[in-house]
Amino acid sequence: MSSSKSTETESKQVSEQKKILGRLYRILKRTYSELNMYRAEELEEKENLNKMINDNVDKSRIKQQKNVIAETIAVMPRVRGSVENAYNKLHEFTDAQSQIPSDDKSIKDASKLLSDVKAGMFKDE
Repeated sequence: MSSSKSTETESKQVSEQKKILGRLYRILKRTYSELNMYRAEELEEKENLNKMINDNVDKSRIKQQKNVIAETIAVMPRVRGSVENAYNKLHEFTDAQSQIPSDDKSIKDASKLLSDVKAGMFKDE
């Protein structure tokens, strides 16, 4: 009987660990996606600015476009900080947990996301 209770307890612990892992995974995925959206927006708005300059658009419209770019750039450090925080939490969790088997899909997915984020975080520097 005690073996059965032990197995049941371990199963509940693994289930709880997977829930935490899933939550941390989704947070990192969402914040990293948000950062990439801002990166894309910055590039797109800069292209629009260059087109406006080449087309000799009114200076007031060019100034407005520069403000749009500045606002996008101003938000990025906060978003980047959120990504770094989420990355660190997921990384620490995957390093510290021992309940979920290393060949479990959730661990593999988390490791892949961590790798992708690490590679992508410094592409614009």
